[in-house]
Amino acid sequence: MIKFIKTELKDITEFKKYLPNDNAVSCDGTVGGIFMWFDEFNTYHAVINDTLIQKITVSGEDIFATPYGKDVTGAVFEIYSYCRQNGIPCKFYGATDNFIEILAESFEISKEYERDICDYVYLSSDLMSFSGKKYHGQKNHLNAFKKLYSESYAKKTDTSDIEEIKAFMEKYKASAHKSSEAFLKEIASVERVLDNFSLYGFEGLAVYYNGEVISFTAGEVIGDTMYAHIEKALPEYRGLYQYTVSEFSTLASRMGAVYINREDDTGDEGLRTSKLAYKPCKLVDKYTVTIKGVKK
Repeated sequence: MIKFIKTELKDITEFKKYLPNDNAVSCDGTVGGIFMWFDEFNTYHAVINDTLIQKITVSGEDIFATPYGKDVTGAVFEIYSYCRQNGIPCKFYGATDNFIEILAESFEISKEYERDICDYVYLSSDLMSFSGKKYHGQKNHLNAFKKLYSESYAKKTDTSDIEEIKAFMEKYKASAHKSSEAFLKEIASVERVLDNFSLYGFEGLAVYYNGEVISFTAGEVIGDTMYAHIEKALPEYRGLYQYTVSEFSTLASRMGAVYINREDDTGDEGLRTSKLAYKPCKLVDKYTVTIKGVKK
């Protein structure tokens, strides 16, 4: 029987031993993808044979994340046994095509497409310059920002910038005019990152104007991809989002990132429209997979 323990922020260091360090495929295999939302998903974990297993809660149901580590197939057999012993369905949330291929080798499965949690992936070279006809609108906003706020500048952040970024977040909260539970939880997750910036190990970038932070973005590079976990900007500055994306993509490219993964849209119509407007080169398709039995 798997013995799960409650996941806490201090477990970041332990998780890093098992998470992919060359190709995470989706944001779910990153520190940010897990530890910005581990309390929201009521995450528990266990390690078996140098393989990380996570049990999460989605819509009130116990479900599992993709295992990471030495023996993924062996971990799935352990999870399958655990589910049978506890009389619950054996399901995996956010399964990518890569993981599904592994499952299909040993198990009878069914899958359900989850469009709302598919990751948007972009070429960093596209987002750096917004060149070409398909980016005509984004380029206009970027040029407008550079003209209107010519004294602004972007700065790679470190721990010395955290207090200024926290002050920015207070302004952002007030300017957003939102009070939904989802919005407040997202703000809380960003604030936790800022309180533990070194532990998360993110690369950050802030845009300054008149001596104050007006936007902030942060993420982590794994292999050839920058996973952008945070992207916030004050709405009153035309083109600020485009400028922030452009500068962060430039930073990512210098760090070897060919791609920018800007995560999912959670099914939010406005966010989906915005992310599609940046012309992704691909989506990381994700599914809920149910194991029906073991192949004979």
